[in-house]
Amino acid sequence: MAGFFGLLDYNKPGKGVEKGGPQKQPFFVFFEVLFRKFWKLVLLNLIYCLFWMPIPIVGLLLTLYAFPQPQPLFFLGSLALTLLISGPITCGLTYVTRNFARQEHAFVWHDFIGATKANWKQGLAASVINGLVYGILGFAAYFYVLNKDNTNFQAIFYLAIVVSIIALLIFTFMQYYIYLSIVSCKLTIKKTYQNAFRLALAGVPRNLLISIIVVPCVIVLALLAVDYQPLLFFAFPISLIFTFAFGSFFINFVAYPFFQKNVIDPYYREHPDQISDTMRTWGYLEQEEEEEEDEEETDEEVQTAPSEPIGKPDPSKS
Repeated sequence: MAGFFGLLDYNKPGKGVEKGGPQKQPFFVFFEVLFRKFWKLVLLNLIYCLFWMPIPIVGLLLTLYAFPQPQPLFFLGSLALTLLISGPITCGLTYVTRNFARQEHAFVWHDFIGATKANWKQGLAASVINGLVYGILGFAAYFYVLNKDNTNFQAIFYLAIVVSIIALLIFTFMQYYIYLSIVSCKLTIKKTYQNAFRLALAGVPRNLLISIIVVPCVIVLALLAVDYQPLLFFAFPISLIFTFAFGSFFINFVAYPFFQKNVIDPYYREHPDQISDTMRTWGYLEQEEEEEEDEEETDEEVQTAPSEPIGKPDPSKS
């Protein structure tokens, strides 16, 4: 594999990496992979946008120009359709960016389409559930904020506002693991959300890191699009070229190691006969092998590890 600056002789053997030798810091690995996959991420983002972006645009044009009077139902219907297809195609997006985050190869178009087809049912269910939950929690937070000063139960309303915001935050944390679980494991949609909830609570520091980077960018682009200001012409190409694939890559780069440690590795610790040589090259059970070299560390890990695997990995999706 060529280095950052690119070596022309790809057949020349390298010195390799010694087992137990110094590893690059994740910060530097992230940018190395990002630069190496930059144009593939751009292509992936364009493909992702191609599948959903025309729908709300057509709905908006029909709403404004197809009839003498504006017909908001066309635009609302296009948004609902966009929400429905967002789940399956996000599975395809997540599969490719997950592989990039694991520093594995992926054919952008082929793997995107393949993962979308293979996971469309659970992806569709996830998009419906996410839409309903965000709609309910968002409306609840808006309602309590709007009426907090017009009631004799202000303390209860302020408490409800806090609870609604915390629930929105936790559910947003869950999004970092829902689609990752769908494309990586054989699980029911109920079990997928249970795992995502556990990981959202167990990995608060890294989930906050993801949110601090990703959520403000999404909010700014959404506000620019809603306001129809001249900056909309800046927000649209940014979304078309960068936002979704690069955001998904960042999320998976940060979330996948935690996901593997708490979902995939516990399963293979219980079922070592199901791990192949190829999977070992991906790092499955690498932590367990290191634990065998240090009995004290092993005891600590056994005490903190989940009592049972929380998901069965699907090798066909790896």
